[in-house]
Amino acid sequence: MAANNRFHALHHALKEETTKKYSWKWIKQALTSTGQSMRGRSKHRHKKCSSMETLNKIQERQKQEDSN
Repeated sequence: MAANNRFHALHHALKEETTKKYSWKWIKQALTSTGQSMRGRSKHRHKKCSSMETLNKIQERQKQEDSN
């Protein structure tokens, strides 16, 4: 329902005589806010920390490279 109201307002704004710059700014704002309200803001996912097992494997490989 919220998306329909925003797009309806967008349609009316395009009918009015406005400059291209203002029109594009308004369109961008309407589309961005509608997208965020529909799916929410994107979330950043953090990488998992390296486990002790992984760190030990890295050290073993470094030792093998040093000995060769």
